Amino acid sequence: MLPLTDPYVSPAAWDLLRDCMDRRAFAGDGVLCGQAEEELRNMTGASDVLLTTSCTHALELATSMIEGKEGDEIILPSFTFTSTATAIVQAGFVPIFADVDPSTMNIDPDDVRRCITSRTRAVIAVHYAGVACDMDALDAIVSDCGAVLIEDAAHSLGGSWNGRALGTIGGMGAYSFHASKPFACGEGGAFTTADASIVERAEIYREKGTNRKQFFRGTVDKYTWVGRGSSYVMADPLAALLLSSLRDRDIIQRHRQRLVSRYRELLGDGEMSDVVTLPTIPDYAAPAWHLMHVILASEELRDSLMNHLRSNDVGAAFHYIPLHTSPMGRSIAASPRHLPATDEYAGRLLRLPLHTHMTVADVERIVDLIGTWRMSVAGGSPVVQGAW
Repeated sequence: MLPLTDPYVSPAAWDLLRDCMDRRAFAGDGVLCGQAEEELRNMTGASDVLLTTSCTHALELATSMIEGKEGDEIILPSFTFTSTATAIVQAGFVPIFADVDPSTMNIDPDDVRRCITSRTRAVIAVHYAGVACDMDALDAIVSDCGAVLIEDAAHSLGGSWNGRALGTIGGMGAYSFHASKPFACGEGGAFTTADASIVERAEIYREKGTNRKQFFRGTVDKYTWVGRGSSYVMADPLAALLLSSLRDRDIIQRHRQRLVSRYRELLGDGEMSDVVTLPTIPDYAAPAWHLMHVILASEELRDSLMNHLRSNDVGAAFHYIPLHTSPMGRSIAASPRHLPATDEYAGRLLRLPLHTHMTVADVERIVDLIGTWRMSVAGGSPVVQGAW
């Protein structure tokens, strides 16, 4: 089976892990964590980076920094992973689900504006597939209502918007280093912000409510419990895996870009365009090349192609079940919302394999299989007339 994802492991990872073992450096926020944070700052231009145990925890750190009261709201796309919503609930806010722009599957700024109320405290922009949201439009919206813009950049390390690194544009950002991501350490994340007052509070929250970070910097003579918190620090052995992949970022991103470019070249020609529709990459977006997805004409055709690829040992898959349709989403939403684009396109989206262990020949084989499927379901005649 050609898997949907397959984590990259740098040859240098073994040396860094051996160093951890030799030094018995198993604790969190150690030497290698510091080096990985510095690598992330160099890569993104972020003012401050704090490694966390997951992107979920980075998002929880972000929502915990927002001032508000019970019943206040945070707007997010319904088409996202559950962590985006659970971070809102964990902080005591109400999630308000917004629709997506089907050409990118990113949050629709027009629908965000419709969701704004006097209780809105933040908007979370999820850069789906590592392609930037319309940050100009979202920034204008939050500026008008005094809310905070948070970037769920789980897909987005290495991507940019108008030359600015995704995850560093809003008031706070969150990255993922889950095993499915281009830069992976199994489980891990990072929190970013340029706000010095937030950094101080985030350091305390991340370190179990203590000022331990300040103690190790030598700014206090002992550390103690000073505020709310949890345990979000990454262990050094995981940082070893992360650091080694970050140092190989040019290799990783060039290869993934090459694979996506070949997919888009082959699937975007006249013969294939009646079968699948490719996502749009706006002019302002330089992608992170996180995943490759296409849109079929219907959920039935999506499932048919997915099953065809799987039966030929290709790990194709659908993606998120829209959160507003989930049992938890229905139970906690302030009021039901009709999200037509999300409802329709989530059922038509298909992810194709993308990882550094693939070759261009693998991409060509997958596209050949799609062509075979096209002939079998349509007899060579068109099966879709423009998905958007």
